[in-house]
Amino acid sequence: MDKKKIVLLLDVDGVFTIYRGRERDHWFAKIKLSAWPIPQHVAILRAIADNSMLYPVWLSAWDDSSVLWNELSQTRHFPVAYHLKSRQERHARHLFPYYSNVDTKLVAVQYYLRRYPMCDVVWVEDGFAVETWIWAQDNPKVALLDASEDPVRSLLLREDAGCVQELMSLILGE
Repeated sequence: MDKKKIVLLLDVDGVFTIYRGRERDHWFAKIKLSAWPIPQHVAILRAIADNSMLYPVWLSAWDDSSVLWNELSQTRHFPVAYHLKSRQERHARHLFPYYSNVDTKLVAVQYYLRRYPMCDVVWVEDGFAVETWIWAQDNPKVALLDASEDPVRSLLLREDAGCVQELMSLILGE
């Protein structure tokens, strides 16, 4: 990928919250949500928010609640691209007639990215649907980072601050 703006698609579950058999986080428990934040979640979100190359976007079942991670890390709110709202879903069905047979996150990604055709894309998710891997292989502007596999998973679970720079290097393709 060359040095232009990167749309960074971020999942929450399996990326910023990974169950590790400990008690859930008290900050989230106060607002009646279950989360087990990764050790460097605040530092990672701040590094993402502070990087001018990145245009971060939440792509999570947390939907609009994803921005709570921005509040926790005291960063600007990232746009939310998943779930599609009713009007967006109708438009997506028109744009992508194969909608019913494709992973709904992939449809949301395609719907969102139609406004950013020149940008590179990095998608961080804990496991991808087969059709997403095929779509990415056909699109040289797209990089998938699977948080359920190493090296991404081990970076997310590390407690030292060095993991932040290593993860950012992966995201930026360095």
